[in-house]
Amino acid sequence: MQEIKSRINNEICEGLIVICDPHLTSIPPSSRQDDYMNVVHSKMEKVIQLGNSLNLLPLICGDVFHRPVENSEIVKNKIIDLFYESKYIPVIIPGNHDLSSAELSRKDSLYTLKSSRSCIVGIKSGPLAKIQMLGHENVINVGIGGTPYGQAIPDHVDWDFQCDYGIWMTHHNLPFSSVYKEQAVSNFKEIQGVDEVFNGHLHHEATDVKKGNTNFHNLGSITRTKKDEADRTPCVTIWKPDTSGCERIELKGSMTDHAFKLTGRLSAKESIIKEAGESGKRFVDFLVNGNRKDIDIDDEFDKMYRSGHIDSKVHHMLQELSSLAKKEVER
Repeated sequence: MQEIKSRINNEICEGLIVICDPHLTSIPPSSRQDDYMNVVHSKMEKVIQLGNSLNLLPLICGDVFHRPVENSEIVKNKIIDLFYESKYIPVIIPGNHDLSSAELSRKDSLYTLKSSRSCIVGIKSGPLAKIQMLGHENVINVGIGGTPYGQAIPDHVDWDFQCDYGIWMTHHNLPFSSVYKEQAVSNFKEIQGVDEVFNGHLHHEATDVKKGNTNFHNLGSITRTKKDEADRTPCVTIWKPDTSGCERIELKGSMTDHAFKLTGRLSAKESIIKEAGESGKRFVDFLVNGNRKDIDIDDEFDKMYRSGHIDSKVHHMLQELSSLAKKEVER
């Protein structure tokens, strides 16, 4: 476990600045149309500068990169340089976007950051660092640890020093106000030896959850990657042991009206209706409501084919789907 001290002077750390899901990349998400790479790096610069001015230790709760292997040396070198400018060495856990396999390895770009010694990166779930912070009346010992994406959150943590306050990072599908339905959901539970848990992965802001003596926080991400996040304000979190709760810092200056492509592909249902008119509408109705007696769906397919809305291959495929659907309904 590494002991963290100021790189610049002997000032005592006063708290944490928690960053979730930067998603650094030279190839922006398909929903973004702005200068994504520089916008995200600029936000990271501002946050590290803010942390330095307030004597705060940066924690990053996963998804440093948008893809496990970032091919741009510019992106990697700029973030390494920025981490070296931080007064306190950043502590990081891997998120799902950082991993090309179940566990961080040398082929992943986040491992390159670890090897640069610009930051502390946890590969396995467990304690990572200890640091002294200003408490209510005196200096306290704070333990920092975390659980990478896909690994089990512990029931208890044994620190190898007299820990006054335990901090944990997660990047999990915890049941806050919303979850990813296609992923396994982790449960809230008290973690003995841990007072505060900061979770990444979910991007949205959610109400804190308390289990026993453990507080779970999910205050939102620094980067927006999807169109449904267009109205959400990017943020970071400040936590200090001498205050109650967390302070959510919104990065409103990073929001622009042209960041997202707000027009794009229609949904499957909208596309069918748009291309096939009333026949398409009845087709969707058939799929949603089952084998409706008032709809001869095969006849509708024939009309779509004769009208030129679909070609022969699609016509044949739809007929096969219709046959399978009817057999399923009859079971």
